[in-house]
Amino acid sequence: VEVIPVDKIVPDEFYTADIIIGASSNGKVLDVSKFRPGTILVDDSFPPVVDAKKAILRMKNERDVIFVGAGKLDVGKKERVIIQNAVPESWIRQSIEKFGDEGLPGCQAESLLMGFDNSLPPTIGLVSDKNAAQYWTKANELNLGAVGFHLQGFQIDKSLLEKIKNLQKKKYGQIGK
Repeated sequence: VEVIPVDKIVPDEFYTADIIIGASSNGKVLDVSKFRPGTILVDDSFPPVVDAKKAILRMKNERDVIFVGAGKLDVGKKERVIIQNAVPESWIRQSIEKFGDEGLPGCQAESLLMGFDNSLPPTIGLVSDKNAAQYWTKANELNLGAVGFHLQGFQIDKSLLEKIKNLQKKKYGQIGK
């Protein structure tokens, strides 16, 4: 595991990684075209660290990388109602697209879980293993799990997962299931 801190400009060496975990409060800091075939990006950022439209196009057309959004919980069936108000519908729709149609971001789920169970500790700064385990336990008790592999509403299908797995096998030999 190598940690490459980035300060404004992402060095080219960054794109040599096979698995990248991204987290940033700035969007579009990574260049979709620079990722090598077989690379997997797990992105826990809002907005995403890549240009989501370009990332989805590459997954659809080239089918040689996986860019997956992380940090959302599947909260089960939900009903969405747009209330008529002073906010233009285009703003509401744009906000929904930014969050995606699937799941609830973990940062929002944390607040709801704390409201449900006041024994859960708040997160200030980095989350500790102990606190993460408490939230994991509560999420499991409530039958909450991770959403499927996605990037802003685009669902990553099994055939793309298999193709990336085969690219990794060619590079490294047999890998786990």
